[in-house]
Amino acid sequence: MSELTATEQTAPTVPDIEAEIRERTESIVADKRRQAKNYRDVADKCEAEIPGVEAKVREFYGVKAALEAAGFEPKASHWCLTMSVKDVERKDLVPLAQVLGYLKEQCREAIEKYNDKGTQVKPTHARVTFESSKYPFVEVTMAVKLDKTVKCHIRTEKVRKLVCDV
Repeated sequence: MSELTATEQTAPTVPDIEAEIRERTESIVADKRRQAKNYRDVADKCEAEIPGVEAKVREFYGVKAALEAAGFEPKASHWCLTMSVKDVERKDLVPLAQVLGYLKEQCREAIEKYNDKGTQVKPTHARVTFESSKYPFVEVTMAVKLDKTVKCHIRTEKVRKLVCDV
């Protein structure tokens, strides 16, 4: 019996190629069917949301008007139904909570500062972000002064950011 060369040992035979083609085709077809089902599910969900759109828009502008009446300047997004009230002070949290309901803290991150050379220096303030429990489309941010003993570190999630233990 003669020994096979390296090429002959690894070269697929015609039945092997046919099996590979069939397996790959079935895999791609299954992926396409899953994608089509996902798109149909998304389209069905969008269709189901259409009747409630006017009520959501009315609620959005009602909350915006209530915030303005309470003396705040909410910034509404042009792209979707979200708004933010930025740079509030601690004393503003109670009036905001009266309009928006309980304000749940979402995150705290350092407000980054750089010196003249472009080097990052220890932050003196942190930004605290709250979300309204009653109206989740409203976000409130507040700057908090950090005391000198606060430890800060880099946290990498989707992006790198400097966070402080406030």
